[in-house]
Amino acid sequence: MKRWWRPRRTEIASLLEKGDPLYVYDDETLNDIFFDAMCLDGVNRFYYTLKTNAHPRIVEKNYSLGGGFACDTSDQWNYLRGLFPQAMGKSLLTLGIGIDLETISQAFQAGASVALDNLSTLQAWPDVLREKDIFLSIEKNPDHPDHEGRPFLSLKNPSGMDFSHVDALARRLKTLGTTVKGFKMAFERLAVTERDPSGADAFLENWFGCFPEASSLILEQGIDPPAHAVAQGDPLPGVKRCLEGLAARFPHVNVRLAMGGEAISHAGILLTPVRCVHDRHGVTHLGIGTGMKILARAALYGHHHEVLNFSRPEGDAPGRAYAVYAETSPDPPFCWFTRMAPVETGDVLLISRIGTYGPMTRLGSDGFEWAPVHYLQARRICQVPI
Repeated sequence: MKRWWRPRRTEIASLLEKGDPLYVYDDETLNDIFFDAMCLDGVNRFYYTLKTNAHPRIVEKNYSLGGGFACDTSDQWNYLRGLFPQAMGKSLLTLGIGIDLETISQAFQAGASVALDNLSTLQAWPDVLREKDIFLSIEKNPDHPDHEGRPFLSLKNPSGMDFSHVDALARRLKTLGTTVKGFKMAFERLAVTERDPSGADAFLENWFGCFPEASSLILEQGIDPPAHAVAQGDPLPGVKRCLEGLAARFPHVNVRLAMGGEAISHAGILLTPVRCVHDRHGVTHLGIGTGMKILARAALYGHHHEVLNFSRPEGDAPGRAYAVYAETSPDPPFCWFTRMAPVETGDVLLISRIGTYGPMTRLGSDGFEWAPVHYLQARRICQVPI
């Protein structure tokens, strides 16, 4: 994995004089990630998923490189509109339960792409979709008794409609004069079906067959990369292979990519001081004030983080075994076990791959630990006369 903080250790250390935890995002790494994603062969439009981290500088980076944005709540839409109103026409709005009628109207007026993710919107406000172009969120549900390639509406559907109601949906949309321009689905759902290409083909062919006017597919990438991809520093595992397969099997389909999440995680680190060190049951425990929510989520969802002793020049090398825990918990219910260079009270731990966390994570939510943020500017390139 690319350890971009190594050559900038002195610069980053100077930010820690107060001894407070700090999120640090790297401009150069974000450049690489966004540029690589936007230049993927077969991708006709790129959306950054705003809910993963709406930090203004990350949003500005995507906007300056020509990317659009994917929003799924009215709060996200209004936040983006306040920063870059010119970006609204290149954005994607998913009509989930966090969307109000005014936001939907604004999206259509701005020329944004709109995806129907929850059929309650169609039931409550059919007129807002009248004579409009939309996308449908679809899902290949492996638990459904008739899932073999059959159309199946998203489970985010309070009316309980399944594949047998797709014809009824098509008739309803036709009555409204609504055109289905394409579909939106999770990348990992399609990636899983690569083991059975015929199943993936049948699934998509059935959907495009139900709505022959559709010609686009939005892939939303949110899966955590496997450990070997993380070790190699690849933020786009499997995406290239998936796009190549789509291009070969569906050459007429316009593919768009919506991603954020783990794809940008390499661009961020959390620096958190060690508040206390003590032995318990033969294991050295390190108490930290900030960062345990990230590590707990990693254990729950299989995300990959490195925990290093940033205060030691040899901190990247494995050393003693430690158990990291939240110092506020006298009897910690969860510890993160790792090996690192020797640690003393006051040393600073570095938690890698936290570009998807921070104060601006999941706009409108307070479920993540707060700490100041520093955005590390790209280094200037020295001009050498030739």
